[in-house]
Amino acid sequence: MSKAISPNDLQAAAIEHMLDGKKPRTTDDWTLLANFWAANIAGGLEVSAVPLIGMLFNCPLSKEVLVEIAKFQATRKQEAA
Repeated sequence: MSKAISPNDLQAAAIEHMLDGKKPRTTDDWTLLANFWAANIAGGLEVSAVPLIGMLFNCPLSKEVLVEIAKFQATRKQEAA
């Protein structure tokens, strides 16, 4: 069983790991963060959780883009299993 992590902790880890602690400013920055979120949440929750996390943090990426990122990372997890 994996340990639960808050969206705030997930966002802080994403910023630290993907952006070297800098605030997201560009579409590319947000794309990196969304990929991190999707890669690091429980399998099966990506498509529903990533758009919600995006809303929480005022991510400028569209819901459609966030869903595509979530699906991509979900597929990668399934292939690695």
